[in-house]
Amino acid sequence: MSAASEHATWTHIPVRVPLTACIRWTACILLATGVLLTPAAHAQGAEGSAPPDADALIALTQDFFDALAAGDAERLSAIQLPGGHAYISGADGSTTVRPFSAMTAGIAAQKGRFLERMFDPEVRVSGAVGMVYTAYDFHIDGAFSHCGTDVFTYLKTDVGWRMAQATYSVETEGCPDRPAPQ
Repeated sequence: MSAASEHATWTHIPVRVPLTACIRWTACILLATGVLLTPAAHAQGAEGSAPPDADALIALTQDFFDALAAGDAERLSAIQLPGGHAYISGADGSTTVRPFSAMTAGIAAQKGRFLERMFDPEVRVSGAVGMVYTAYDFHIDGAFSHCGTDVFTYLKTDVGWRMAQATYSVETEGCPDRPAPQ
């Protein structure tokens, strides 16, 4: 089997895992990438300032949301590293692992207009590894759908920061009141 056909066999793979295991799994991934391991990853920067590249990582996260809203698969692909995955903790307690390639392929055929907004993003950077942790809400055709937490892991490459992984929760209850989208 060629590398291309092996890659094509990856599809949306639902996996049921208790939420506590999912949280531990995410922590293990972040530890493996060094985001939680190094003291520099915890620091906000000198005297409470933002870490290096914080603005760039927040802007790239916003660009990801904008590409999602526009249904722009090409732009999503430019932001994401090949072989990356999204790990989704569903409102029903399920966990889904989805390759970025499946997300990108489905985005052009999306039904409805998507809007994802982030609130109070936190950024950690340690060398060539960055992370954006943020609360978010999600709207479809202007109507509230759900809220949750996003954790995006980025790697700095020779062409700049690229998303290596996305982990997020989908919560339909207990969402904070936020201003309506405009």
